[in-house]
Amino acid sequence: MYQISSIIPFIIFLFFHTSCTHSAYSQNSNSETLEMAIQDNGKLRDSLNLTYSTLSDSKRIEKIISDSRELGYFYPDEMIHLIDKTLKEVRETRNKRAEIELLFQRNYIMIDAYSDLEGSSKLSYYMLNNLPVTLEEQTQLLDLIARTHLAKSELVKAQILYQEALIRLKKIEKPYTKAHINVYWGIAVTYSESQNYEKSSDYYRKCLDQALYLGKYYMVTSCYHNLASNAGKMDQMRISKEYLDSAYNTSDKISNKSDRVISEMGLLNAYGDFYKSDSKLDSALICFRKSIQLSDKYNDFYTKSYATQALGSVYLELDRLDEAEAYLLNSYEMFSNKTPSLLLENSFNLYRLYKKKGTFEESLKWHEDYTAIRNSIQKAENIQIIAQATTKYEVELKDKTITLLKKEKILEAQAKEKYKRQWQIIIVLFLLLLVLGAFYVNHNRHQKSKKKIINQVLGEERERTRISMDLHDGVCAQITTISRIVKSNHQIHDAAWLTKVADKLDHLNLEVRDISHNLSLIKYDQRTPFQHIVEDYIGDIQETVPIRFVVKFMPKNEHIFLASNRELVLFRVIQEICSNAIKYSQTETMNLNFVRKGNSLFITITDHGIGFDKAAAGNGISNVFERIKFLKGKVELDTKNNGTTFNIQIPLNQNELNQK
Repeated sequence: MYQISSIIPFIIFLFFHTSCTHSAYSQNSNSETLEMAIQDNGKLRDSLNLTYSTLSDSKRIEKIISDSRELGYFYPDEMIHLIDKTLKEVRETRNKRAEIELLFQRNYIMIDAYSDLEGSSKLSYYMLNNLPVTLEEQTQLLDLIARTHLAKSELVKAQILYQEALIRLKKIEKPYTKAHINVYWGIAVTYSESQNYEKSSDYYRKCLDQALYLGKYYMVTSCYHNLASNAGKMDQMRISKEYLDSAYNTSDKISNKSDRVISEMGLLNAYGDFYKSDSKLDSALICFRKSIQLSDKYNDFYTKSYATQALGSVYLELDRLDEAEAYLLNSYEMFSNKTPSLLLENSFNLYRLYKKKGTFEESLKWHEDYTAIRNSIQKAENIQIIAQATTKYEVELKDKTITLLKKEKILEAQAKEKYKRQWQIIIVLFLLLLVLGAFYVNHNRHQKSKKKIINQVLGEERERTRISMDLHDGVCAQITTISRIVKSNHQIHDAAWLTKVADKLDHLNLEVRDISHNLSLIKYDQRTPFQHIVEDYIGDIQETVPIRFVVKFMPKNEHIFLASNRELVLFRVIQEICSNAIKYSQTETMNLNFVRKGNSLFITITDHGIGFDKAAAGNGISNVFERIKFLKGKVELDTKNNGTTFNIQIPLNQNELNQK
């Protein structure tokens, strides 16, 4: 079966390098001027200092970050020195954003140039815990840490980290970001390690879609490369070759030099594997040799180690055993203590090599080594399976516990809400009781006041009626008798005196009758319109006082019938106002206007006298206001030195309106 990369470390190397294009500095850094200075002077640090000396602080930091991306892979020591020096400056000025950008570049150089996975993981944790990194940067740092675990075949830890990264990824508003590329790539590698190549290819295609949209052509090339690898592992040779050709055609679009070099080395190994599987061993030799030359030039451990092992296996197939032995032993030393899976294939090839040579002791030794490594890997896989099962159980248990705690919190919140609602209801009921109590007290007080006024008016009316009857039946009768006696006994006094006395008595009789009339309305019943009562009253007092009264009712042909108690109260109000005007106003004319509009009766009583001081008003005026209030009406008093006006509005009940 054809396998472009049955061994994972080279993929891991490409895998790490995908993160190196960061933020706005992923484009070509235009460092040709710097490289010219390096070639001219031969001293990189002096050239760097010379290049940056003329730039402002912000531009200098931006240029350092850009050049770190361009030159960090080729000159790691010099760029790390420059970054560390700049980090001191930005930390003194507390420029957190510049510090984050510089540390990202340092992290990438540690991975690309030094393969320092542990150092990269520690730095990533430091940045996560101590710097204000964005959500997208958090996702990238989790991805870097997860890849460190992948390189050590710690799939469970890597999967847990990628789950956290996916959670953060969903919170990023932009649908296409570098974080999406990194996470999809990392998940694709985890599935590939688990030999789930179809699922791995799904995520490589997601990564490819992101890279094409963002114009990250190095990533596009890498995705095609690894899709070809997965297709080869699934014996899809034609599809694998198509992906490889797509990767090769895209590599020309990569602008960054280090990216182009790494992509070229990866494609050489991939094409070498393809030609090997297609029995084109000479072509495979050319690819692997070229890959080793480039990796020696750029000191690339992963590319060289894989190409060395692959070249040895090709020589073994060609029966060029001495050359195969040299390369396989060399690659075994390179893989030692680094990658058990590569050592396994290397040991098996050495076992086959010495078996072909007839060196059976050496062959047995390498077979035992192969068996030991295989058992070790199997044991590690078993431990990993157990760890995965344990982790899955712990995760499920944790999820169940979280679900239970959530339910408990929900129930607790519901109980609190229910308790809160109960208290709210109690408070509302209590306030309602208070309002009802206040309303009842106020209503009761109003009813008592109303009853008091009615009793007062009725009491006054009964007393007035009694006095009126006494005056009419007693005093008036006696005065009449006296008048007759005086007139009949005219012998005693002269006629003039007797006539004078009789006239006085007749005048007194008329005055007493007027008083009696004023004290009582007993002569009127419910069928008498209120207009007639007022007109009779005004007509009576018109004869006894030198004031001209003008009374008008509107509409003219409409009669008003009030309830007996309301009629009595309103009549006393009119009587009180007229009485006060007669006594104190010195007016010659009074106007009384009665107008019904809608459900109300509007009364305006005006005199043209001398007015009075409101503050010095007596009980009579106070009684007017009290009685109008009893009738649920309104009264306005306007008094000046040229007269007094009362404006009264009385609401009419429905039965009073029906009788009009």
